[in-house]
Amino acid sequence: LKKQDYHNAKQYFAKAYQTGEGKKNVDMMYALYQCYQQDKEEQQALDMLLAILQVDKNNENALSALAQFYADKEDGDALNKLIAQYQAMIEKSGTQCYIIIGDTDNPTEAYDSEQYESDIEVGTKDNVWETALREAFGEHFINMRAFMIEHGLETVGLEPTEQDLDDLANGRVPEQLKDDYTHFNSYGYYAMGAAVYQKGVELGYW
Repeated sequence: LKKQDYHNAKQYFAKAYQTGEGKKNVDMMYALYQCYQQDKEEQQALDMLLAILQVDKNNENALSALAQFYADKEDGDALNKLIAQYQAMIEKSGTQCYIIIGDTDNPTEAYDSEQYESDIEVGTKDNVWETALREAFGEHFINMRAFMIEHGLETVGLEPTEQDLDDLANGRVPEQLKDDYTHFNSYGYYAMGAAVYQKGVELGYW
């Protein structure tokens, strides 16, 4: 969806959410969160993330988005609680073979976009939340946004277009890998899968 599409869809998702089934449908709830996010309705977006976690406390999309929100607000206590929740999930799984995948939105299109004048401010460096994840999980963490900028096109065998070159020069994920501001297309998801596979090889998982 494009940004205007999220705005137009918000009323329909909000109406669906009011139904009994809507309050249990985490995919629909996350779509409504994205609508609130795009319209800069911060409290409604936060409330929706918390509602998702009431239904599915281990929902990775909601946990990641909520963690980014707390990082942007520099809420250290909340960040530590979320990292502890990740660690509890890992402990419950009974294995140390895990991979933590970072967010992939460009900074000026992310939840805290008003904090950045340009994407190059962050570029391929770790932002606050990515830094926290790297410190907590070390080699198990992938900064997927940075991987896509540095290796995405090469991984799927695409030559950069003029738009891609502009994106890369300005610290953005190349347009050829994206379906909209937050979702990848088939090339992007292939590259993401390749990054996870490479990390698994590096960690000796397969």
